[in-house]
Amino acid sequence: MASSTRDHLEDLGSLALASRFRRLADRLVAEVAQVYDRESVPFEPRWFGVFHLLTRRAPLSIREASEALGVSHTAVSQVVKELRGARLVSSTRDRSDARRRSLVLSRRGRALEDRLRGLWRVFEDAYGDLLEEADPRLLDSLLRLESALDRWALHERVRAKLGSEVA
Repeated sequence: MASSTRDHLEDLGSLALASRFRRLADRLVAEVAQVYDRESVPFEPRWFGVFHLLTRRAPLSIREASEALGVSHTAVSQVVKELRGARLVSSTRDRSDARRRSLVLSRRGRALEDRLRGLWRVFEDAYGDLLEEADPRLLDSLLRLESALDRWALHERVRAKLGSEVA
């Protein structure tokens, strides 16, 4: 059986949209990790959202971070656990609600932030170059795609189409 050199996911068009986004995200994350490793920066790409948010808005609860990032409480909790393990984040009990913990960067986290800021500026420039080459409107298109999903989720769109096929 001969193997095709064509990209199967590309051939599938919009049917493989989520798979193509996942593949692209995985590739970018791997390349970011490669830069951190090459620059000897002890930082994982998956920590970026929570860590960066804490550089701007700390102290925050996990719930507040989850809402600000638009990801699940569980996902934020997992990242926070890793950041605590790396001693980059610390938490304290909220004075008004003992069940709630407030997250802040630790002294070690703040020191790493200083190293990361310069690297993040370079990433931002490189991403800008990449977007300029590929499509300068890509971020706007992603925002419109996210907004369209907010208005009417994909699972609802599929359910509506399945319902119309049955009728």
